[in-house]
Amino acid sequence: EGGEGEGKDWDEDEGERKAAGVICDAEPSELAQVAGAADKASTSRFSGKSSRAVDLMRTDPKCLLMAPTEMSFGFVAAMLNGWVNGVAVNEGIGKHNIGYLIALSTTCAAVASAFFSWYTSRSAQVQSDAGPPRAGDWLFVGKRGPMLIGAASYAVFGMILLVLPLMELGQWRYLLPIYVVQGIGRGNFESTNKAVFADFFPGAKAEAAFANFVIWSGLSMT
Repeated sequence: EGGEGEGKDWDEDEGERKAAGVICDAEPSELAQVAGAADKASTSRFSGKSSRAVDLMRTDPKCLLMAPTEMSFGFVAAMLNGWVNGVAVNEGIGKHNIGYLIALSTTCAAVASAFFSWYTSRSAQVQSDAGPPRAGDWLFVGKRGPMLIGAASYAVFGMILLVLPLMELGQWRYLLPIYVVQGIGRGNFESTNKAVFADFFPGAKAEAAFANFVIWSGLSMT
């Protein structure tokens, strides 16, 4: 067995040496052609995904209707990481406490994501077992409730920053709610929001839909 293992290792090493020899023996022009072909293939794949994303945005109104949610998360994330961390925390409780606040936001996001996933599946199961739809089912069953909670979290985040002056904003009593609501919004963004995308754009549309997901959230962060 040891001989067979050594033989396999020797064959792999020999194959690597041969491949390296082929590369070393190749002319610079040939290497440039290979690199150019790889770049063209990569560019072609990227342009193909981009064109499909734009086509979906143009032909399916649900794609544009989802854009405000993705952009809200991007704005909130950029504001938190750029201005709240860099200015409010630094001038208030001190930058040495940023780690605690980020840990709080991450923990809230993880808990909210798990809760929203559980609630979505559980509420749908309870509704199906209960029989005919009831008056409040449109709000409390499925993904509508978690999506509205996520949107409310973004709104509360913005209102706190809008209303409070900088000198007050840098205090623990205001910073803690800011990071909590950002974490709740992030938890919804990473769980229920993606599930809604999967529901709205199944099958062949999924790749283009999630490309739009990345485009909208990425653009709003810049």
